[in-house]
Amino acid sequence: MDNNSTTPTNIFDQFDLSYLNDDYDLELNPVSIGDLCLAKVKAVETAYWPARILEVKRSSTGKGKQKEMFRVMYLDRKEKYISRDQFYTTSQDEFRTCIVSSRSHWQSFLTKIDDRCVHR
Repeated sequence: MDNNSTTPTNIFDQFDLSYLNDDYDLELNPVSIGDLCLAKVKAVETAYWPARILEVKRSSTGKGKQKEMFRVMYLDRKEKYISRDQFYTTSQDEFRTCIVSSRSHWQSFLTKIDDRCVHR
C-alpha cells in the first residue's frame, strides 16, 4: 500500500443510524388505528373474534423495555386492551387460517346490522 491509500471504513459509518435506538422495533406487520383484525378475548382462548384497533399504547415493563398494548373494539362493541400476540390483522396469513368464534355467538348482532342496512 502506498501512502495515498485510505484505510477501509465500515459502510455503516457513512449513514445516520441515530434513529435506531433501543426502542426501535422492526415490525413486519405494522398495526394502524382503524385496522380490522381477528382478536382473542382472553390470552388462553383458541378462537378469535372480529374487532377493530382503536388505540396503540406503550407501557413500561419495568425492565427498561416498553410493551405495546392495543385497545380493540369487538363486534359486540366491547372494548379491551390486548397484547400483539392476541390478534391477527388482515395483512397476516394467520388472519385467513385462525379459528373464528362460533357464529352462533354473534349471529344476532350480524342480523341487527343486516336489518339496519336493508331498511335504509
